[in-house]
Amino acid sequence: MPAPRWLFYALGGGLGHFQRSFSLARAAVRRGVECVIVANSDWLHQQAPANRQQLAMLTPRTAGTGKQLHASCELRLLPPQLTPAESGRAMNALLSQPWDAVIVDTFPRGLGGELAPWLPTGDALKVWTHRDISPEYLDVYEIRTHWAPHYDLILSPGEHGELAGLAVTTAAWLVLDPAELASPATARAGWGCDGERRLVLVVAAGRGEEPRQFAEVAKQLARAMPELEVRLASLASLASLADASESSSWPLLGRLSAVDLIFGGGGYNTTHEAAALQIPHLGVAFPRQYDRQERRLRQLGCSVIAPALWESLWRGNAEAVRRIVTEIRQQLAASSARELRLDASRDPARYLNGQPNGVHAAVEAILAAERR
Repeated sequence: MPAPRWLFYALGGGLGHFQRSFSLARAAVRRGVECVIVANSDWLHQQAPANRQQLAMLTPRTAGTGKQLHASCELRLLPPQLTPAESGRAMNALLSQPWDAVIVDTFPRGLGGELAPWLPTGDALKVWTHRDISPEYLDVYEIRTHWAPHYDLILSPGEHGELAGLAVTTAAWLVLDPAELASPATARAGWGCDGERRLVLVVAAGRGEEPRQFAEVAKQLARAMPELEVRLASLASLASLADASESSSWPLLGRLSAVDLIFGGGGYNTTHEAAALQIPHLGVAFPRQYDRQERRLRQLGCSVIAPALWESLWRGNAEAVRRIVTEIRQQLAASSARELRLDASRDPARYLNGQPNGVHAAVEAILAAERR
């Protein structure tokens, strides 16, 4: 019997759409599914071809029992500057192939409406990954009344969107399972920490100038808090899971086991990864057209940094730096020093917040829908 074939629609800038789709695909490969991810992320285009090939290294090769897997995960990278019409033609060529399931991340009609002609007539199981998204988007594009009904299955990956009542809700989708995380000692070595000082990680993710601004903030915090280890996690390049000491930081989750506090944005990946490992998170609520970052940060109990304070902070305003340094020290004083994040006494299938990796339940839901 041929392996199921799933197509993942992950168009959109940044890392969120791709990483969510890739996380799900990793779990699907374990179940023998052939996966193809279509993406146009600026982040992926910044990678050298040799680095992009490392994505294959992150795809599981065994099913956990030593049995070799024959399924694979393939990346199809589209240029980010394509118009909706050009993206539509590229997607039509892919959608004309036989697929058992097509999984669409966040935008049910496609980023520019390019899925609209296919949705009413496509034969594949149609799955929409419905993370939290602004209600204005749902209203303007008539998602509730016109587009959502075309989907056979709606999945909410760890956060409740406006249409959560129609969805199968799982825990957050994370790129690594708990058992795949580096030990705290290995993670500390990877961040270049050789003493006992507590570790503050500044995550340089985001759009446009935001990563550069985080780099500036990391320098300011390091000068202002010499009693702490302050490290910058640059997501500019790919790292192999086999060597947590590499200077590149993706996938970041693999080396969070030694981190005492995260300073970053309010995007899906950073926020849910911090929550999974119960790491205090000071999150900048960046304004986005569709993504409600402040809502996500508050729902997960993070401290929220407003855009005005962030603007003063990265520009080096002394009062803004003082306020953030005070907040970091208070957060660290209220939390115990990180010992062993995941050890033999913990359930290897669950993170420290007690939740499993939601990708496995999502894969099971898709496979069950295929059988119906």
